[in-house]
Amino acid sequence: MAELIYTNEGNLTGLVKVDGNMPEVTAKGLKFHLSRDIYTEEGYFPYRTMARIGYGPSRGWEVKLGIEHWIGFSVYLEGPWLIDNLTEVIFQVKGLPDVELGEQIQPLNPILPIRIKETYIDVISRGDSRPLTIKPYENEELYNIGEYVVDEWMHFVIHYLPSYTDGLLQMWLNDRPVVGQTGPNCFNDKRGPALDFGIYKPHWRTGKTGGNDSIRERTLYIKNINIAIGSEGYNLVDPSQEEPTPPPPVDDHEEILGHIQALQTAVEDLANITEGGIELM
Repeated sequence: MAELIYTNEGNLTGLVKVDGNMPEVTAKGLKFHLSRDIYTEEGYFPYRTMARIGYGPSRGWEVKLGIEHWIGFSVYLEGPWLIDNLTEVIFQVKGLPDVELGEQIQPLNPILPIRIKETYIDVISRGDSRPLTIKPYENEELYNIGEYVVDEWMHFVIHYLPSYTDGLLQMWLNDRPVVGQTGPNCFNDKRGPALDFGIYKPHWRTGKTGGNDSIRERTLYIKNINIAIGSEGYNLVDPSQEEPTPPPPVDDHEEILGHIQALQTAVEDLANITEGGIELM
């Protein structure tokens, strides 16, 4: 049985800054605004404004390999959202590189990004079993999950069992199944990956504007972020529901005990995390 470990209806609780400005808390939800002309506390930062699930000012919460995670959230693209052939990442599972092995953040892509491109949404799933991750990756799958809508809420649910050998990835968009994958779906890193929300437009890093040079800014809202660990967690994290409802009961007592032990291990791992620096992307 799944257990809800994090929920956020549209505030800054449990979030740490990755790059750019922290989102603005509004009645609609967390407002992320990206502009090619914006300045932040760190200076000019026109290509990424993201927040990360975290339990402190300097360390992000980490996804645990081999444990089922359920992630739900709602996204609202504010119009006018002009069509562009350059992608925007609105959510990502981001690996934390083993710098002592020579890995660096910048050359490595997100493990699991959800992207807006042209008129549709796509998802990339990457996996690599090598301790030192380099391109090309051992496994990389691309999924077109349908057209996006503007000025309406879109609801995402992700069922993610991360593994660089035999993982599981399922995804739903507005309660419609859009991804079903088994096999490698993460990197072989000493720390589990992080979860980032917001806007990341990588081509703006180098000043490239693509096919639509008139695009100078993007605005989106995110709310109803829910995270659960364990089995059968869809109803717990489904952002389209006003209030999460518990999953149906499981009759198999051995299965229940097994999931309870897995949850206890995950909670103990989280409790043992010590404060330390996290290298942000």
